[in-house]
Amino acid sequence: MDLGPKPNCKLIPRILAATNITVNRTGIRAVTLRLCPRNESVKNRNRIVETKRWLAMLISRVEATLIAELLTPYVEGLSSRQLSQVSTYLDLLLKWNARMNLTSIRDPENIVKRHFGESFFLARHISALAADLMDIGSGAGFPAIPIKIYRPELNVTLVEAQQRKATFLREVGRALNLDVDVKNVRVEDLLRAQPASAAVITFRAVEKFESILPLAAKMIRKQGAESSRGCLAILVSTSQVPRAQSLLPDWRFEPPIPVPGGDNRVLLRGEPK
Repeated sequence: MDLGPKPNCKLIPRILAATNITVNRTGIRAVTLRLCPRNESVKNRNRIVETKRWLAMLISRVEATLIAELLTPYVEGLSSRQLSQVSTYLDLLLKWNARMNLTSIRDPENIVKRHFGESFFLARHISALAADLMDIGSGAGFPAIPIKIYRPELNVTLVEAQQRKATFLREVGRALNLDVDVKNVRVEDLLRAQPASAAVITFRAVEKFESILPLAAKMIRKQGAESSRGCLAILVSTSQVPRAQSLLPDWRFEPPIPVPGGDNRVLLRGEPK
């Protein structure tokens, strides 16, 4: 782990004493770093600043390693930049979730596994030929934003009817420097304005599954060469698979792919016949 020049190790205990750090199984959070005392010499203040910077880098590397380990059953090979984006996203989610209901899961470790893990698992199964993707009822941004992290070349649109959640999604896009299009609109209204406009449609844990699925199917492009036709890729429970197949009788569905971690979660992919 290359963190650059070795810091002044004698200063580390002093800095840690002035630092509020919390540790959990997901990682290390540096919450506050107090400013250097005014009576410190300029030389010592510079040393303290450099040592703080080194500690912050160390904390970031340790957290990235722990996140990567939690995600291993779902995805491997994420770059340091991608892991940093996951860490930043997790911090934002925890902060905003304290003020509004983005997810009922509060534990960071379970958020990484359930939300990020499932989303990256889906991202691995999206065709390399796909150029664009639309996520219906994006909520807290899963699976769309992790998909964009994994496949930055994809044009990703997030459809979210609730204004506060749409605001959160735009904030995540800015913080992670991701070029995503957030549409604060109901899917019914978007369908009237832009029917059959996406190569890949995703959704996960949406309300009113039985009414959303047929609408989502109508958003998929059905024209063009077979390799460029649209598809549906959704994360559902095993009990919802037969219902999805009955709601779209003119579709060809692949066998459901179990999501790691159990809980009867599967990835269901289908395309028009």
